[in-house]
Amino acid sequence: MREISTYNDEILIEGCEYSVGTNDGREFSKVAFSGYKKLYGKTMLSFTTNKDKQITINPSYMSFAIEEETEMNPVTYRQSTEKE
Repeated sequence: MREISTYNDEILIEGCEYSVGTNDGREFSKVAFSGYKKLYGKTMLSFTTNKDKQITINPSYMSFAIEEETEMNPVTYRQSTEKE
Protein backbone atom coordinates (compact mmCIF):
# COMPACT_ATOMS: atom_id res chain seq x y z
CA MET A 1 0.00 0.00 0.00
CA ARG A 2 1.32 3.42 -0.96
CA GLU A 3 1.22 6.14 1.67
CA ILE A 4 -0.40 9.38 0.53
CA SER A 5 2.10 12.17 1.03
CA THR A 6 -0.36 15.04 0.59
CA TYR A 7 -4.09 15.49 0.45
CA ASN A 8 -3.81 17.00 -3.03
CA ASP A 9 -3.04 13.74 -4.87
CA GLU A 10 -5.36 13.21 -7.82
CA ILE A 11 -6.52 9.61 -7.90
CA LEU A 12 -8.46 9.80 -11.19
CA ILE A 13 -6.78 10.36 -14.56
CA GLU A 14 -8.51 12.49 -17.21
CA GLY A 15 -9.58 10.43 -20.21
CA CYS A 16 -9.53 7.07 -18.42
CA GLU A 17 -12.75 5.09 -18.09
CA TYR A 18 -14.07 4.09 -14.68
CA SER A 19 -17.05 2.35 -13.14
CA VAL A 20 -18.10 4.66 -10.33
CA GLY A 21 -20.34 3.89 -7.37
CA THR A 22 -22.06 6.28 -5.02
CA ASN A 23 -23.08 5.69 -1.43
CA ASP A 24 -26.78 5.47 -2.35
CA GLY A 25 -26.14 2.27 -4.33
CA ARG A 26 -26.02 3.74 -7.87
CA GLU A 27 -23.32 2.56 -10.25
CA PHE A 28 -22.26 4.31 -13.43
CA SER A 29 -20.39 1.90 -15.70
CA LYS A 30 -17.69 2.85 -18.18
CA VAL A 31 -17.75 6.62 -17.79
CA ALA A 32 -14.73 8.72 -18.81
CA PHE A 33 -13.31 11.09 -16.21
CA SER A 34 -13.28 14.57 -17.75
CA GLY A 35 -11.92 16.59 -14.83
CA TYR A 36 -12.94 18.67 -11.87
CA LYS A 37 -15.58 21.41 -11.69
CA LYS A 38 -16.59 23.84 -8.98
CA LEU A 39 -20.13 24.04 -7.65
CA TYR A 40 -20.64 26.76 -5.03
CA GLY A 41 -16.93 26.55 -4.19
CA LYS A 42 -16.90 22.75 -3.75
CA THR A 43 -14.80 20.66 -6.14
CA MET A 44 -16.92 18.09 -7.98
CA LEU A 45 -15.89 15.13 -10.15
CA SER A 46 -17.05 15.33 -13.77
CA PHE A 47 -17.55 12.26 -15.98
CA THR A 48 -18.85 11.78 -19.53
CA THR A 49 -20.86 8.78 -20.73
CA ASN A 50 -20.48 7.04 -24.11
CA LYS A 51 -23.65 8.87 -25.19
CA ASP A 52 -21.94 12.22 -24.41
CA LYS A 53 -24.01 12.89 -21.28
CA GLN A 54 -22.36 14.55 -18.29
CA ILE A 55 -22.34 13.10 -14.77
CA THR A 56 -21.15 15.26 -11.87
CA ILE A 57 -20.48 13.58 -8.52
CA ASN A 58 -19.75 15.11 -5.15
CA PRO A 59 -16.56 13.33 -3.96
CA SER A 60 -18.11 12.96 -0.49
CA TYR A 61 -20.75 10.62 -1.97
CA MET A 62 -18.43 8.51 -4.14
CA SER A 63 -17.97 5.00 -2.71
CA PHE A 64 -15.62 3.50 -5.29
CA ALA A 65 -13.99 3.99 -8.69
CA ILE A 66 -12.78 0.99 -10.68
CA GLU A 67 -10.51 1.71 -13.63
CA GLU A 68 -11.75 0.02 -16.79
CA GLU A 69 -9.62 -1.23 -19.68
CA THR A 70 -9.83 1.31 -22.47
CA GLU A 71 -8.11 2.30 -25.66
CA MET A 72 -8.15 5.96 -24.61
CA ASN A 73 -5.17 7.16 -22.64
CA PRO A 74 -4.57 10.56 -21.02
CA VAL A 75 -2.43 11.87 -23.88
CA THR A 76 -4.98 10.88 -26.53
CA TYR A 77 -7.77 12.39 -24.44
CA ARG A 78 -5.98 15.74 -24.11
CA GLN A 79 -5.25 15.83 -27.83
CA SER A 80 -8.86 15.08 -28.72
CA THR A 81 -10.24 17.80 -26.45
CA GLU A 82 -7.74 20.55 -27.31
CA LYS A 83 -9.22 23.57 -29.01
CA GLU A 84 -7.34 24.96 -31.95
